[in-house]
Amino acid sequence: MYKEDVKLAARELYGVRNELSVVDRLLLRGDCIIIPYKMRKEILNRIHDGYPGISKSRERAKQAVWWPGISKDIQQMHGIPETVISDNGRQFTSQEFKTCATAWNFHHITSSPHYLQANGEAERAVQTAKKILQQTDQHLALLTYRATPIPSLGKSPAELAFGCRLRTRLPMIPKLLSPNGVNHKQLKYKDERAKVSQKRYFDQHSHPQPSLHPGDPVLIKLDGEKGWKQPR
Repeated sequence: MYKEDVKLAARELYGVRNELSVVDRLLLRGDCIIIPYKMRKEILNRIHDGYPGISKSRERAKQAVWWPGISKDIQQMHGIPETVISDNGRQFTSQEFKTCATAWNFHHITSSPHYLQANGEAERAVQTAKKILQQTDQHLALLTYRATPIPSLGKSPAELAFGCRLRTRLPMIPKLLSPNGVNHKQLKYKDERAKVSQKRYFDQHSHPQPSLHPGDPVLIKLDGEKGWKQPR
């Protein structure tokens, strides 16, 4: 049977036709229920309930449901960022990523090359991810991270995203798990104050580099080479 011979409503399933089955009048792909078009919005809302992040939502969906394009639909639920900050890795400087930024209408900012401190937030996130991966129970470590308050804000990542605390293995009275709302204006002010304080501390131990003028002798260090050299 060719794709053109299939009814229009079923053509989107043609590519996975060998994986389909019917159990208790439910159409399945493998062990996942295939969700009809009219029910997908409701199921998307259920997938998103209580689960922060695109990757986590995708993993939850893989356990139970499927339809063509489900991964893109999950990503769209989380919205598009206004600004994306990254280092100068090839994946971020490629024409493909530039096209993506234009198509999805977000502003892309890169940090200073070869200067990790210029992208401090991303570097800290990488360090945190590495620590989580080193733990025996990574799911528990991730839960702990999401439930731990950020010192400068007094709120956990889960509270910032969903307005409520997460239930962990630490005992907590039910009232503290109820939605408590988030004052984003106040949190933004706290965040700005914390960054000003961090900058002030950093400036106490650093000094601006002397200005360079045409003709001044300098040394350079090229990628992949050891030591400093005089330019030719």
